[in-house]
Amino acid sequence: MNILYVLKSFPAGSGIDSVTRILGNEFVKLGHDVFVCCFLYSKKTALVDSKIKVYEFPDKWELADSKNNISFLNQIIKEYSIDIVINQEADVVNVCSLCSKAKKDSKAKLISCLHFSLFMNMESKGSIIARLLPKKIVKMRRIRIQLKRRNFAYDNSDMFVMLSDKYAEQYKKYMPNNLSKLRSISNPINYETQNMTLPKNKNIIYVGRIEEEQKRISLLIKFWEKVSELPAYNDWNFILIGDGSYMEIAKKITSHLPRINFAGFQEPWDYYSESSIFAMTSAFEGWPVTLIEAQNYGCVPVAMDSFFALHDIIESGKNGFIVPNNDINTFTEKVCLLMDNAELREKMAKNAMNDCEKFDVQKIARKWENLFMEIL
Repeated sequence: MNILYVLKSFPAGSGIDSVTRILGNEFVKLGHDVFVCCFLYSKKTALVDSKIKVYEFPDKWELADSKNNISFLNQIIKEYSIDIVINQEADVVNVCSLCSKAKKDSKAKLISCLHFSLFMNMESKGSIIARLLPKKIVKMRRIRIQLKRRNFAYDNSDMFVMLSDKYAEQYKKYMPNNLSKLRSISNPINYETQNMTLPKNKNIIYVGRIEEEQKRISLLIKFWEKVSELPAYNDWNFILIGDGSYMEIAKKITSHLPRINFAGFQEPWDYYSESSIFAMTSAFEGWPVTLIEAQNYGCVPVAMDSFFALHDIIESGKNGFIVPNNDINTFTEKVCLLMDNAELREKMAKNAMNDCEKFDVQKIARKWENLFMEIL
């Protein structure tokens, strides 16, 4: 089968990139031909199977559904007899339009995958006008706009994939009469049985973009301000792995804090393997692969309850902790509980490693293959 992914960047730059890379590599192993069309071919290193053919669109991201891009994608679809086009940017109307128009006059089927929750970033400050209006009105307007985007993607696809049954059930409340094309498949990881020496090093890590609107790095900094100078934790380190627009600001405002390290963009495997606790304060997510990767390496997560699918990944108190959204005090309390108790960390680390097996890429790839057969 010939499978073509369409996304903003590849192979390294976001969670969507990672998911595409993990699934693409697995599909090659299973005997499929895999192609990628992206707007930015990243120079950052990542493990991509050499059999995956990668193409860059002629026009930039802001002109996603330009005539040049539509013609370019249509040519690839026809030249390689593409069976399945997977749009990884179902939240972006122009990319949905690009994929829908480019597959016309071909046998290809279009699957659009939404990598976020149904409604996201409801609490952002937004424009000056939005700040002056009542929050309820702003929220209702944002829901209408985001629902319109989702519906456009849904209507122009042969299948529409969300990352959790919880997201699908939420969508059904708004679109109760026409959801025959809706499916849910979680993101995968390259699951491996780890032989860890527990307890591990006294490191707390964050893996992801260093940016504020979604990842709320400022909350992580507030957490470290609270605990870094307490004598009980002077042998603990906080490491942030990733890069992004907030990097220079974050470094500046943490220059007085001890034992905090901005490691930049790195492959995270050694950090997962050596660290005890994984911290996540995101304002919104879809299905963060880093969270499951951390569990796979026995790195116990503490995450804020800002997206439905979090409860598919963490069973709070068993394989990690879920704390109320935006509650930095409870977040700090749970991290400190883990720092204080090596026996608890070890128990939860073992549970986490066992529980994330269900997200193994081999199992997730089979779900995708079943969907391909259904749609064809």
